[in-house]
Amino acid sequence: PNLGAFIGHGSIREAVLGRVDRAPTAGELERMRALALEGMRDGAFGLSTGLFYVPATFSKTDEVVELAKVVGASGGIHISHMRDEELGVEDSVRETIAIGEQGGLPTQVTHHKTIGKASWGKTVDTLRQIDEARQRGVDVTLDVYPYTASATSISAALLPVWAQEGSRDDMLKRLRDPVTRRRILVET
Repeated sequence: PNLGAFIGHGSIREAVLGRVDRAPTAGELERMRALALEGMRDGAFGLSTGLFYVPATFSKTDEVVELAKVVGASGGIHISHMRDEELGVEDSVRETIAIGEQGGLPTQVTHHKTIGKASWGKTVDTLRQIDEARQRGVDVTLDVYPYTASATSISAALLPVWAQEGSRDDMLKRLRDPVTRRRILVET
């Protein structure tokens, strides 16, 4: 079989910081860079990001760019499940392009699409962003999947990000608390 492994940004972040909503310290970011380099030395094709998912969603763009620089210097590429495919899809495409451009590596918007009726037609703008980035020399591409439904975890799809922070037990504790459960229901 032919396959290529990628270094998961979320896996690196969780290994160094856990599932917490905060920026890494300088030392933690250095450890994250070291793990990215180790992955590249072990034969990874590049860096994958799932910025929609906990714990990666807690990261800021500059954190991802720092890892992208390490991966790019080793000849790797970046593939991204964007942060927001709904109302923030245009900003998410812009962020994916910035990761590739500032990280100095090819970048790919993975399963390019929009979610929800309010976002219909926004692909005109996101495709324009990609075309404009390519015209200025950024190696950015995209792929789409051939089905009309989403395939993700129910907690990622339905629960607010803050409710997913920490361990599974932390999340269950929040769901068992009537006040917190009500807040989750309202925000969902």
